[in-house]
Amino acid sequence: MDFSEFDSMDWKTAEAEKFATYWRSLSSPGTIAHKSNFDPASIPSLLPNISIYEIRENGDVYCRLMGTGLAERFGHDYTGESILSWWGEMGLEGLLRTFKTMSDQPCGVLTQTKAHTKTGLTFLNHSVGFPALNANDEALLFVFYTTSVVSLERHYPKEDKVHLVEVLDQTMVSLD
Repeated sequence: MDFSEFDSMDWKTAEAEKFATYWRSLSSPGTIAHKSNFDPASIPSLLPNISIYEIRENGDVYCRLMGTGLAERFGHDYTGESILSWWGEMGLEGLLRTFKTMSDQPCGVLTQTKAHTKTGLTFLNHSVGFPALNANDEALLFVFYTTSVVSLERHYPKEDKVHLVEVLDQTMVSLD
């Protein structure tokens, strides 16, 4: 698997670059930061688009935190809920493979996804994410910053929730 160098990445948005640079500052090069090192007060403007996911012992992926901006865009706050239904069978295999790579290497990821609503509307997102260690020093947490590429003027999220997420492009990012 090829990895892009952190310092030469095109993060797509200034906010994604700010998040990536902040996250990288939380640990030594090539290592995984502890979630407890994450200080939301350091990046308050980014918090509405931050999410944290956790892989549970049973292999399920839960949303530990969904920022208010993401909850509004998706039409539902998924905090405390499984996100497996978003991905479909093929997408789920890819998601779990990506999370495993992020934990094992360690590395980050920059993705472009397409969100599908129940009525068939779609919108593109850019996400940058990194693994994080939990209190037991296990890399089972994943912290992401996500931003929409364009807004949908006629989308009413509470009436037309996102129900499927499709990965269009993915770049693994070295933490060295």
